[in-house]
Amino acid sequence: MPIILGLIIFAVAAYAANVTGDADTFGWVMLGGPFVIPIGAFVLWLVSKVLGALFSRPSKD
Repeated sequence: MPIILGLIIFAVAAYAANVTGDADTFGWVMLGGPFVIPIGAFVLWLVSKVLGALFSRPSKD
């Protein structure tokens, strides 16, 4: 799993550098990727828990 995550971060960094045409973008994405992805995953988890609590039906047990 860490290898796949590393490859994804590398691919996103390469794509961002290609789109912007600036080689420094690659370094900034590689620097920030390990911090941004876990925070984004945590936010998605937290939002799903809050929405689940708000819109779930009570059990009939």
